[in-house]
Amino acid sequence: MMAGTLTLKIVSGSFFLGQKRWLWFGNTKYLSTAVTLGERIFRTRRVRETSSPRWEQEFVFPVAEGEESFEILFSVYKSSLTRASVIGQASVSTGAFSREPQTKKTISVGLGNEESPNMALLIEGRFTPLKAHRRIFWKTYAAGFVTDMEESPVIRERELCDILRTIFSWKIVAFICGDRAAIEGILLEEIDTVLSGVFKGFRHDVPVRCFLCSRSLTFCSYDAAMEHICLCGFSCMLSAGQFRTERETQRGLGGWFLSYFGVGYSPERNNGSVLVKDRGTGRLLEETTPRSVQLSLLWMYNGVLSMRPVNFKMVVGLCERFTQQAGRRYDSPGSSSYVPGFIEYYKIDTDEILLPLSEFRTFNEFFYRKLKDGSRQAEDTSPNAVLSPADSRATCFPSGAVATDIWIKGRCFSIKTLLRNRKMESVFSQHAIAIFRLAPQDYHRFHSPVHGSVVAVEHIHGSYLTVKPIAVRKNVDVFTENTRTVVYIRTPSDRTVAVIAVGATLVGSVRITCSVGDTLSPLDEIGYFAFGGSTVILLFERRKMLFDEDLLRTSQRKIETLVYVGNRIGELRAAGKERSDSFSRAAAQY
Repeated sequence: MMAGTLTLKIVSGSFFLGQKRWLWFGNTKYLSTAVTLGERIFRTRRVRETSSPRWEQEFVFPVAEGEESFEILFSVYKSSLTRASVIGQASVSTGAFSREPQTKKTISVGLGNEESPNMALLIEGRFTPLKAHRRIFWKTYAAGFVTDMEESPVIRERELCDILRTIFSWKIVAFICGDRAAIEGILLEEIDTVLSGVFKGFRHDVPVRCFLCSRSLTFCSYDAAMEHICLCGFSCMLSAGQFRTERETQRGLGGWFLSYFGVGYSPERNNGSVLVKDRGTGRLLEETTPRSVQLSLLWMYNGVLSMRPVNFKMVVGLCERFTQQAGRRYDSPGSSSYVPGFIEYYKIDTDEILLPLSEFRTFNEFFYRKLKDGSRQAEDTSPNAVLSPADSRATCFPSGAVATDIWIKGRCFSIKTLLRNRKMESVFSQHAIAIFRLAPQDYHRFHSPVHGSVVAVEHIHGSYLTVKPIAVRKNVDVFTENTRTVVYIRTPSDRTVAVIAVGATLVGSVRITCSVGDTLSPLDEIGYFAFGGSTVILLFERRKMLFDEDLLRTSQRKIETLVYVGNRIGELRAAGKERSDSFSRAAAQY
């Protein structure tokens, strides 16, 4: 559900940019401001570099429920013909505007850094709740049906029925107009409140077709239908998204030229670049991946070789040889020299690492490093809570059928080929699945997502194909062909959870640190990966797992969500608790 709309106006800036320079074509600099709220990023027009630039540009953001706590990020860019660089950033809470709805605020946002401590932005903002939009809609829409609105604000029964007949079906109009006591003599400003109360007695979903875009809203409640209609009518004022990620705003002509060859940003396509949603801020981030790796993956999985089965001996042989070479190289004593450059490239937080960097004798020892106590904590300590087993990018699906329809495109993916265990195949025949993909920069130890005891550990040998989305979403049997280890956990509530550690290209090994019979609590270590990207898969019995709705919605859009060890991802279903395994119909429509 939407909470309302936020109107932001970037008025001007005050900067002290130092020495004045002569400007000519090759050295002309421009200033612009990018505004980020959740997944939406907008950038002002470029103006010439001065000490006090003025933009006077306005943007309108739709704000969903839960996004009131998000931070609005303001980034000022200095750009030339080829690229743009950030010279200052600051953030303001959305709550600074939503706490006083429909109040215009002017805020000075400090952007200072060591080089320019006095930089600031002047912004104006106003938050308009959805209820206010609904009142405005009914008042404006009813004006075409009420003949004497200026003389009398009271709506007659006949006029109200005429209004409703243009939006709702005849069944609903008959239902509403049949309750004469509720609709008799209502004021124009009370239409929304009265209808909301009347619809609470309507037992079925509200069959509505938006008269603006002709979209069917059959499975919506009254509130959801009015949300769509109001925002649809307001859409001409909503700002269209210009960019997907903050990194995209810094691109010059060279970056746009390379994107033509497939290093793009569309989540629906198999691109070399990977978009990930930050669960805390709602922003879309571009995963840090060397450009050479992106182009290599495109060549192997989305280029000429993709015209044939990727299990072609040359490709599988290359992946296996690279993996063995990487294992030997990163276990050698001299490999510790790679650590400083790796930390700098991926911007790894060294404060949370347990051991000093000087104590890592090889690169692999650093790669599967341990963290200090308290670096990862459980968000939910309730007995049925299910937590993220790894720092990773998560996709969650209520059933295997949904997962294969949206995300996993392997020709032979099935529980039979994944587990290779007839007994467990029947247990997980109709399963819920969560996939956690680890990138090279992540903490590479994985932990128990639930309370329980280890009942079995099975190792399955296979290939070393990449686990990145570009391969998973092609006709490549990544999860069922790669080397993997399956750990079966039995919970106190008599639920079975399968934790599957899948190796990948350049992953030397999957090592399990728990044993059969061990009793595990959430966040207890299960094992770790050596160098490379890798994946942890969780399988749950049918109708025994309830994923958080935000993870389901993001997964349906083919976007991964950034999660950390201990983050809540859902809960095991209590006895007798039922809910449809399909995606929420309302969520699917919005």
